[in-house]
Amino acid sequence: MADAEKRVKRLLDPDPDFVKPFKSEFETYKIKGEEIRTGNKILPKICSMCGYRSHCWSKAKLHGKVTSKAKSQPKVWYDVLKKKEL
Repeated sequence: MADAEKRVKRLLDPDPDFVKPFKSEFETYKIKGEEIRTGNKILPKICSMCGYRSHCWSKAKLHGKVTSKAKSQPKVWYDVLKKKEL
């Protein structure tokens, strides 16, 4: 319990030396076995589920997954969203 309180306090206190523990990942898709980048960057899975996401990723945007061909696209958190459609 003390560890949880320490973590919450660290997340809520503004710290100029704060370093994000994870890095965003390039969004990719495959065509004929070749991996192609869209130019967008997705938050890591662990960060997309975190309740304190806005502290680390203040500019993150929730948008339909660009590489999805589904009729109703699943929502994904983007750090960088350059292309909104393929």
